This record gives sequence, structure tokens and C-alpha cells, in this order.
Amino acid sequence: MVQFGNMPKSTLPFSNDLTIHDREELEQMVSKKQKLLFEISEIKKSIIEVQNELDSLQKQLSQGKSSSTASTFQATKLFNEGNAEESIELLVKCNEITNDPISIATYLRETVSIDRVRLGDYLGKPSSKEVLYAFVDLLNYQDEPVFESLRMCLKTFVLPKESQIIDRILEGFATAYMKQNPNTEYFNDKEACFFLCFAILILYTSLHNKNVSQSDKISLDSFKKMSEGQNGEKEKDNFDSEFLTEVYNAVAKGHFAYNVEESVCHILKEGFLYKQGGRFKSWKKRWFVLAPSMIYYFEHTDSARPRGLIPLENVGVSECPDTNNKSFCFQIYSIAQESAQQSGFIKGCKYQNTTNGRQIVEGHHKKYIMSASSEEDRAKWIENIRDSISKDLFTELLCRRSKERKKSSST
Repeated sequence: MVQFGNMPKSTLPFSNDLTIHDREELEQMVSKKQKLLFEISEIKKSIIEVQNELDSLQKQLSQGKSSSTASTFQATKLFNEGNAEESIELLVKCNEITNDPISIATYLRETVSIDRVRLGDYLGKPSSKEVLYAFVDLLNYQDEPVFESLRMCLKTFVLPKESQIIDRILEGFATAYMKQNPNTEYFNDKEACFFLCFAILILYTSLHNKNVSQSDKISLDSFKKMSEGQNGEKEKDNFDSEFLTEVYNAVAKGHFAYNVEESVCHILKEGFLYKQGGRFKSWKKRWFVLAPSMIYYFEHTDSARPRGLIPLENVGVSECPDTNNKSFCFQIYSIAQESAQQSGFIKGCKYQNTTNGRQIVEGHHKKYIMSASSEEDRAKWIENIRDSISKDLFTELLCRRSKERKKSSST
């Protein structure tokens, strides 16, 4: 059993009627309780320390001492709690910054204690467009390769996942890059720079995300083919072939690495669900973790390894009728057509203990059925899973570009 601090090891009297599995579960519950109690104790200590610091700063502020330090501390705290507008208003009121995009962007760029996830969320808002453009223009991209400049930019904050927000941020970056490199030979216009930046993000995820199978990774030929006709307003305008090869190789070798742990593989939702078995229709309570394009489920919240995986490829999700005394049911189902190439099954798998040790066993599910704790919880799971289902982002991007071209040519 794991020990924390000076906590004594618990001794739990077991009934002789309990199985080994039941005893192990009880031990895990006791261990988890001890861990939580210890963490609560540590959190209480931290709260007292932070509160003492806040009281001291508040006292300084009320007495007119170190007002600059106190106001900056309060503003940063507000920003990191998700109250960006209040934070900026406080800084302007205390004359720490002026109410213009460059001053705000400079403060956000130079304040190291700003939460990078909150910063990405703020810069991606439509109302923050002028601050975004000022922020990305603070970095020096002159005569730098576009993939290196983009990596440099994305190191300063965590890129949000929503495609519309990514669009806005990349448009801001492309504007700044073209402004600083007006004579670049690689891009015919700002839109071409934007397209290639979006393509670089898709390529990086394809090549370096462990959840993308080897057969689904984008090849150099595919990358070039997908980029045909995208270097300008006319569809016959192509990027230089050697330039695309250079970009592809840099991304493939990991030279483009940015906040991948935070912006590609983060947890979107987690919680307990009941899962119906495949062969035997019994229900088991599992801890589910939703990540981009993948669901993991565990036996317990503190399990080190998942019990199984559900790749969100060629699948749909919807409510389904309640069954076997379980309410708020929903299903993840295959939308792949059965053919010589496709079985129609979801590419799921689970871990099983065998005589040869723990092995991965391929699943044969055309659907997975789960039961949530409430109507609200079910709706949230369905919404988040739909957002996480993998799509062909290149096709999506090309469709958007085609619509924009038709719209601009008709006006």
C-alpha cells in the first residue's frame, strides 16, 4: 500500500468470506482514502499560506505601499482564473498599462506567471482580435523559416482545440509573418501562408500523435498533393516542391515540436460510466477518460493502465433506449461500411490477463453501450465525444478554402 507523509499503514480486518479480488479492492479504497486525506491536509496548508500572502498584499494596497506589485499580483490572479477582461481593467485603472492592444499584448507577453492555457483562450476570442495581432507581432520572424516562426509563436501559449479559434490565431500569425517578410519567395499572399500553417499543425499531429496508426500517417506525396493549388487566389498556384519537402522533413524530424502534451493530448472529459459487455451483456462500472480521437477506460480512477481503448474513427454517437435497469444510455457505433477492406467493426481493444501475461486483445464491437449518471451527464458525454471524433482535417480545410474563394469571386 502506498504511504503518504507520516500516515500509518492502515490495518483492515477482512472477512473470511471475501475473495482475493474483493480484498484488493478494499485495500485500494483504503489507500485512496489515505491519499485524499493527505492531499486535503496539504491543500489546507497551501490555502492558509496563499491567504496570508493575499492579506499582506491587500494591506499594502490599502496603505498605498507597493501598490504596483499588489495590483499586478491581483490582475494576474484574475487572468489565471479566467477573468481576463477584469484583469486588464484593473491594470489600466492602476496605470500599469494603457488601454491599447500593444500595451496589453506586451504585458501578457512579458508576464511569466500568466497561465498559458488561459492566454490561448483569451487570444482566441473574437473580441481580442487586435490584442492577438499585436501579441503575435511582438516576436521576430524576419528571415526565419515559417515552421520555425510558427513553433516559436505557439511556444508562448497553449493553442485551443476549436477549429474556429485556431483559424483566428493562425490568421493573426500569417498576417504578422507576411508583414515582417514582405518579399518572401514562398508565399504569394497571406492566405497561402495561413493555409500552410494550418497544414503544418495537421501534419504534426498525424506524424507524432501515437494514436494515429502508421498506415494513416500523412506521407510526403500526400502532403504535396493536398497542398496543390493553395499558394494564392488561383487554383493553379502551387507551392515550391522543394519548399514543401523541407517543411515536411522538418516536421517529421520533430523540429517543429511545440506544446504537444498540452495542446494535442489533453483530457477533454473524464468520469464514471457503466459499460455493457460485448459477449456477456453484464454492466461494469469503469472510469472513462476522453482524449482527442480516443476513449480510455480504467477499472479504477487510480489504475495505472487502461482496461481498454475505443478509437473514435469512423464512428457516431447517439442516445439509445434504456436497458437492463440502466438509465441514460448512449452508444458509440460504427459507421464504416462492411467491405473487403473494412469489417464494419470499431477498432477497439482491451487488455486481458492470460497465462502469458497481460496482452492486448482486439475487440469485435459494432457498438459500445454506456450508461451515464443523469440526463445532463449523458448529454455532455455525447457532445464532447462528437467534438472529439476524428475528422479529415485537410479535407475540411480545403472545403473551407474552396467556399471562401467562390464567395470572394462572386462579390
